Amino acid sequence: MSASKPLTIVAVVEDDPPSRTAPSAEAYLEASTTPTCVIVDVHLPGMSGIELRRRHEEVIRDRAQQNGCAAFFWKPVDGHTLTATMAALAHR
Repeated sequence: MSASKPLTIVAVVEDDPPSRTAPSAEAYLEASTTPTCVIVDVHLPGMSGIELRRRHEEVIRDRAQQNGCAAFFWKPVDGHTLTATMAALAHR
């Protein structure tokens, strides 16, 4: 039986120690964790916290698509968009 990876609930991306999970946006993206909550310093060296948010969304969307997801939404999703997508997928 293989040991499972510990669940990360909150990740803190911060260049000032000691309460950080990752010291930079680049280190966070390389860590391959998917926490429930990410707290990001906007003023990081290298990639900014704003850019990290954009890239993080792309990584999550890519992982979902690679694992067979036919559609991807961020909550809250508009009900019309959800039902229209479901109808389109049903007619594939």
